[in-house]
Amino acid sequence: MNRLLSVSSSLLIAIILLLGHPVKAADAANGEKLFKANCGACHILGRPMTGPNLVGVSSRWEDKELLHTWIKNPGKAKATGDPYITQLLAEWEPKSGLMAAQAVSDAEIDDILAYIDNWAPPAPVQDQTTADTQGEGGVTYDENIMILSVILLILVLVLGLVLTIRARISKIIAAQEGLPDAEKPGPIKVLIDELKDFVVNQMNPTLLVLTVGGILSIFLVIDLYNRAQDLGLQQGYAPDQPIKFSHKLHAGQYGIDCQYCHTGVEKSKNANIPSSNICMNCHTVVQSGPKYGTEEISKIYAAIGYDATTGNYTGETKPVEWVRIHNLPDHVYFSHKQHVVAGNLDCENCHGNVREMEVVEQVSLLEMGWCINCHRETEVVIDNNYYQEHFHQVFEDDYAKYLEKNPDKKDEVKLGDFIKNHKKYTVSDMGGLECQRCHY
Repeated sequence: MNRLLSVSSSLLIAIILLLGHPVKAADAANGEKLFKANCGACHILGRPMTGPNLVGVSSRWEDKELLHTWIKNPGKAKATGDPYITQLLAEWEPKSGLMAAQAVSDAEIDDILAYIDNWAPPAPVQDQTTADTQGEGGVTYDENIMILSVILLILVLVLGLVLTIRARISKIIAAQEGLPDAEKPGPIKVLIDELKDFVVNQMNPTLLVLTVGGILSIFLVIDLYNRAQDLGLQQGYAPDQPIKFSHKLHAGQYGIDCQYCHTGVEKSKNANIPSSNICMNCHTVVQSGPKYGTEEISKIYAAIGYDATTGNYTGETKPVEWVRIHNLPDHVYFSHKQHVVAGNLDCENCHGNVREMEVVEQVSLLEMGWCINCHRETEVVIDNNYYQEHFHQVFEDDYAKYLEKNPDKKDEVKLGDFIKNHKKYTVSDMGGLECQRCHY
């Protein structure tokens, strides 16, 4: 009887706890971050890599508890002798070895599985084009040349019309004076004579020199201005690298996330150059590439001091002298963390469709006018953005003005609802055009 009461009490307590603390739904957004941080080295969604394709993994494992065990302790799961695990290891263990244990909780595993279950292939990214190289309201070098050419053509046509009229008048005068047809000058000769007379007899030589020199000076000044604007710009710069690393293969075909290799984008102002250690997460297993065979991968081994024949590290390392592609002047401050975390921007916004680049090149101008245009046009993402919601006085100021005009809405529309639904903000509204943001 006492045992029955004890069991009943335990069940009652469990029910109360469940009612008071409902089970938290899996968070696919958090699962995406966890997947990229823990699983991205061996798995991509949509195709196999050094590990199997994980799309549909939940449906392939009948025992969900065993799946959790497999992720946290593969050796323990292997020891159960489960037929599916045996089949999986028969295919993948000879190629990649036994999966390493992952330091994740059951709740985090559920988040990862939710992300995988809701994953869909990304839409193709269009290459970014830059039509205006001089910033908003400016014109390009080619447009300047076109405008001046049209003006010059109009002036030539007007001059030709004036001279043609004068030639016609001279011909009429010659006819009135009774000159024979043979002696009457032809229209081309009349035009040439009139032009010669205009330049030699009627136009001041000094004025002629100033006119021609002025026109040439305009073209020269515009050309110098545009060339000065382009100083330091490297749009289209695509240098050869010491190791032929194909972003088209890694980021495109294999779908490796940018932040898996460039780990600093969410943590610092610099995206950082990936270390050879990150390369070795895959290339201890993948020792030959589809295009260059072992030639380029062997350069990674030489840099990190790895003997592929024995699988041991020699300790003899040397740096890979990568060539920097995207450069900003020393007086410009730019933070990747600010743009990726607070701005919620994708890498493609500035770097173009890297997934299609065999050799990475600078796609965007990266000049001040280009940045200012982006700050003027880019809408700030407010929803689920802690930085934007909590660190901008402009929201509270606008909200106060809104309540002054709509006092009856005070209880109905809270600050969070206002900034998400009542006004669209751009980066410029957040002070994104202030000089000291980038120059200080």
